Amino acid sequence: MIELSPDEIKIWEYLKKKPSTKKALAKRFNLPESTITRKLKKLQTAGKHLQIEPIGNESTPLYSAISSIEEIVSNSTYQSPISTYLQPTEVPSKDGEDFKLGFANTIYAGGKTNKKLFRNFLRYAEADKVDGIVLTGNTIWMDITRFSKYKVDRAVTTELKTDSQTVIYPDAIKAAGRDPKTLLKEKKPIYVTFKERLEMVIQDALRPLFLNKEGKPLFNNKVYIVFGDVEEELTRQHTVEALRIEIAKEKESTRVRIAELKSELKGVNKQIKEFVKLSESEEEVSEKQIKQHRSLEITKEKIVQQLADIEEYKTRVLMSNTNDEYMRLGDEKMKGYIIDKIESAIPNSKVISTGEAHIKIGNKIIKVVASTDKLTSKIADNLMDKLVEVTRMNLSAKGEAPDIVVAGGLSATYTQDLVPYIDKKQGTITLIQLPTCLDEESLEDILKDRVRVAGNKMTKLATKYDFNSGALILEYITGIQKRKLLTSNFLTNDDAFSEKEKVTEHKMLYELNISDQHHGSKYVSVIETESDIKYAFTVAQELVLAINAPIIKINSLGDELQEKNYDTEKEEHEEYLYPAQLEKEIGRIMEMYKDNPEKKQKELTKLLKRNTIRSGIISPQKQRFDFLDSLIEELLAKTLKRARDAKLYGPVINILNGNHNVHTFEGLQNTSEELARELKIRLKAANEEIQAKILGKGGVYSGTFGVKDHYLWGEYCRHKQGSSKSSKDPTRTTRLAFDRRGQDFPEFKEKYVINRAGHTHMGGQTTSKNVLHDIGYCFMDRNEFGEMLNYGSPMRGFKINGFPIDGPAKGPIVTIEFPVEYITKWANEKPKVNTEKLFNNSII
Repeated sequence: MIELSPDEIKIWEYLKKKPSTKKALAKRFNLPESTITRKLKKLQTAGKHLQIEPIGNESTPLYSAISSIEEIVSNSTYQSPISTYLQPTEVPSKDGEDFKLGFANTIYAGGKTNKKLFRNFLRYAEADKVDGIVLTGNTIWMDITRFSKYKVDRAVTTELKTDSQTVIYPDAIKAAGRDPKTLLKEKKPIYVTFKERLEMVIQDALRPLFLNKEGKPLFNNKVYIVFGDVEEELTRQHTVEALRIEIAKEKESTRVRIAELKSELKGVNKQIKEFVKLSESEEEVSEKQIKQHRSLEITKEKIVQQLADIEEYKTRVLMSNTNDEYMRLGDEKMKGYIIDKIESAIPNSKVISTGEAHIKIGNKIIKVVASTDKLTSKIADNLMDKLVEVTRMNLSAKGEAPDIVVAGGLSATYTQDLVPYIDKKQGTITLIQLPTCLDEESLEDILKDRVRVAGNKMTKLATKYDFNSGALILEYITGIQKRKLLTSNFLTNDDAFSEKEKVTEHKMLYELNISDQHHGSKYVSVIETESDIKYAFTVAQELVLAINAPIIKINSLGDELQEKNYDTEKEEHEEYLYPAQLEKEIGRIMEMYKDNPEKKQKELTKLLKRNTIRSGIISPQKQRFDFLDSLIEELLAKTLKRARDAKLYGPVINILNGNHNVHTFEGLQNTSEELARELKIRLKAANEEIQAKILGKGGVYSGTFGVKDHYLWGEYCRHKQGSSKSSKDPTRTTRLAFDRRGQDFPEFKEKYVINRAGHTHMGGQTTSKNVLHDIGYCFMDRNEFGEMLNYGSPMRGFKINGFPIDGPAKGPIVTIEFPVEYITKWANEKPKVNTEKLFNNSII
């Protein structure tokens, strides 16, 4: 190893701060220019990288120091950010508990980024005035393998151009005709270091994504970044690489020391040999010569021992492990280096976690998982399976209940599921598997040119039939969750973003989706207030009516009645009281509230209502009569009027026949048809306005809907679609069932299709190419049937969906959630709802 003098070290440190000419360095350090020349050459020989550039048209070069990755990392003092469930990152919201947060997953800057999609996402987020954007990892793309038979497969997925100005070759190599600029022209290989490659990715691929043509940020609020698989792999590999460099340095230092000692030993042996010759040729040897000989023998012994020690140390360096503290420190410092680079490229950005992140915004805790199973090489359309399972297990084992869990990673699709729970209160965890921001078409084109796909994660993703890109805006408005799915259809449409002022101006039609009321069941969901007990579905209708939700379409997705799906007459609800028990409870209430007649009346009313509901309605016919009486006709009539005013095309009220009716009557009687007929009579509606299509024994509807003279969406409705009630993702089976049929309904040609289902009692959403699969929730409590089969808690409530009237290329697909806990809160507290903001851009 070449040792540098103090002057040479000072010159190197000075050049890191300020580029200088030889003349300026000579003056600065009071040394002759010839000495400066020698010292600069020695710095280069010692492995120090000097960039040498001419000043204008002058021949005098300007020298500047380029720090190596090892030097940069070794001088850093980075510490990982803390982001836990109990110590979340605080994200400010301009509207207090109301907020908007954007999410983008797997940009892969340097790879097959869908640049138009991502840049338009930033434009939309800016126009929509979101409080911040979260990047869930895989922000950059770099192939970090040196040798592999699959290296060419990875090379085709990068769009990065080699910048010859960034690649620094030594002068001696460039003088020999190996200048990177020349090599590029000659189409020969260039050897690019990690630092140089990362610099190119950051400056040429990542930074431009966030800037407009004038070099100003497309999004002016805060950007929060979570590490993904790529960032972690870069850290891991180059921490190990730094160790290899240190080992190489130590090996070289040891080799040099051994060579020096051997040289010294050779000199000592020569002197000893000369003394022996001298003693043989002379009769007498002086005392002084004898002392010199003894000294040489001692020196030889010391050198031999030192050689033995260093040889042993060399073996240790070659064969043993380094201490773990060094590796941990190296890992932290390398993370810091990569974070500095990413943060310097993205305006107003901050890395908040190098693993799982927790964000607190408004009064909500959002957990961000970079990849569900932390193995993003396992590209799949079922990443949500693991997320559902892990979330439920964390609830059971740790009581950990964030309000939302958002997952990144290489997912083929967008999926949303829910995990309801009951702790001190009832609640719901929203699970979101984000789509990627990758270029679908470009990756699929690469796939067509390959016989086999190997060693390339991005192209493997394109093998998934349901691969579709996009981004998401999550917001809360007066305590109600609203999601805006920004599909690739919208984000890659230049027309939608041609006028900055109109990016968020897209007229919307809103529909109400309800399912699985199970009216007549002893386990039907109820809402209790201080003075009353009602069916939860009744309260839901009252809520929609009270907030004046501008819905122009209602989809009832099956199983409105319990009917006789199984032997429900044998069930017994734990709240049901027999006559003697009921009489005792009445007596207790009469005695307790004898001095408070008003309270006594309320408690007696609640007792009798609860007991009546928990006794159930055995007869399917009586269930139907009671269900019809529970419907709020004012809500239905207002929906019909809005639909007529908006000139809705397609059914206003669509009723599906569910599996409960099929199991009860086997097609001999159809609940949906009877309900539709009764409602048409009551509401004086036309046949096309209220429909209940039957195919065989079950309910199936396929057609189109939309606003007259605007885009027509495809719609397919069937109660049960390959549905799963297991602990895994219930939406995936619906998506598979729909897409695998391969049936081409004529009305769906060149249409974006909304596929609606019910049955699971868990609800959720997912997407495949040009299809949104939307599964309704239920109004049914947990019962013996679900308990014995270990189903998860049912998701009780309803949702309102919104669609841009000019089609999926003109705006986001909106979902507004009303879980049972919100319905209960509304029944008891009547919180204020900002209807205009919640249902903005409504056609009505």
